[in-house]
Amino acid sequence: MQLAVLPRVNLKVTAPTAYQGRKVDDENAKPKFAPSSIFLRKDMFAQKRLTKKSETELSRKSVTVTNQALKTNDSTSYGSKLNGAANISEEKLNGAHGVAESIPFFTKALRNAIPLILAGTKTLEKKIHDVTKSAEEMANEITKKRKLLVETLRGSFLKDNSVYRQMFVIRSYEVGFDKMASIETFANLFQEIALNHASGIFDSMGDAMGSSHAMMKHRLIWVITRLHIQVDCYPLSGDVVEIDTCMGWSGKNGVRRDYIVRDYNSGHVLCSSTSSLVIINRDTRRISKIPDDVREELSSYLFDTYLLKDDLSQPTGRMDECPLYIQKDLVPRLHDIDSNRHVNNVKYIQWLLESVPQHVLVAYELTSMTLEFRKESSDQDIITSMAHPCSSFTPSVSEASGCNGASRKSPQLASENCASSHLSKQPALNCEAALPAIQEHLQYMHSLRRQSDGREIVRGKTNWRPKHRFCSGKIYDSASRSV
Repeated sequence: MQLAVLPRVNLKVTAPTAYQGRKVDDENAKPKFAPSSIFLRKDMFAQKRLTKKSETELSRKSVTVTNQALKTNDSTSYGSKLNGAANISEEKLNGAHGVAESIPFFTKALRNAIPLILAGTKTLEKKIHDVTKSAEEMANEITKKRKLLVETLRGSFLKDNSVYRQMFVIRSYEVGFDKMASIETFANLFQEIALNHASGIFDSMGDAMGSSHAMMKHRLIWVITRLHIQVDCYPLSGDVVEIDTCMGWSGKNGVRRDYIVRDYNSGHVLCSSTSSLVIINRDTRRISKIPDDVREELSSYLFDTYLLKDDLSQPTGRMDECPLYIQKDLVPRLHDIDSNRHVNNVKYIQWLLESVPQHVLVAYELTSMTLEFRKESSDQDIITSMAHPCSSFTPSVSEASGCNGASRKSPQLASENCASSHLSKQPALNCEAALPAIQEHLQYMHSLRRQSDGREIVRGKTNWRPKHRFCSGKIYDSASRSV
């Protein structure tokens, strides 16, 4: 058993360090070994510890060498960084010296620039003030122009508020085939400025045409009883006209309204008109006295002075029972009824001219018209228009015929001889040869009557003169037409 253990002791490979310097023959120093299994286990553990220690020492050395190398590298890079920082500091220091040297120069330049800056600031403030002032002036100018535009469109009062003035432009749809305005154009403009005048007085149109607040309280409305229009010259399409109007008392229960139409550029009087108005009850449709509160409300705007010196209207007289020209079956349409729920007075003018021969409408123009409104008409009425020349006008042979009751068919007979006829719708422009000779003056009597009961609604008188191109006495020449 000892022979088996001794060779292991002599190998000195795995023997512990404590036994390496001892002699084998020293019996006292010989260790006492445990059985072989115990020895082998201890020797194996000792070998593992030795190997682990060697590995630990080796790792320590490698770490030491690595740390030394890192320290060497860090010192080298740190030195290079330090040198770079020193260079940068030096450059910054040099830059600071340069800045310090330039401070006096900049200070001097700034001192010189301060007056310029102040002067520029004052100049800028002045310019801003001028711009602000001009902007305010422009705003005021725009406000004035807007006010002027409103006054132009709606009109304005003059002097002591006794006269109301408004400007109008003659539109293309307000002229006829000869590019001139018509008598209906003036009537429409009169109605427009009258309503604007009433709106300016009462600050509200109310529910009727020009009624004041007190009139609306009593359910009263204005109606025209008489209208006279005197025309000196008709404006053309695009012309600008200026109309003045005023109101004044006429009798106990009547009001008179005057109109003067002038050319805006030349100031020439184109037309003058006067009308009489009364108040009727909206429900009973009868003439009413002017209540005291209504009279008091109107007294501030109704004066005893008028635009026209005299009342130009003249009595129309009664028409002959056998009129020469008749146009039947004139039916009011819905847009012919105004807010007073009756046919508007401008429509009556159109109906009166329906019975005038067409050659008169082509070769002549109205110089004056006087109308008496006797009854109202509604959309349920059918109207007959009648016209008859006064004694100063002698009709042509083709126009003369006998009287057959209440109507005459002379225009139809005239159309058979190629003369002009308004009722037969034969245009006078196509039969100049049969036109009567141009006269210096024509006058017609007119009447509008209800076909249902024959009651007269409107009675009128018109005066005509030849148009300028017919003043030489020659018949209208279609080859030299200037329409």
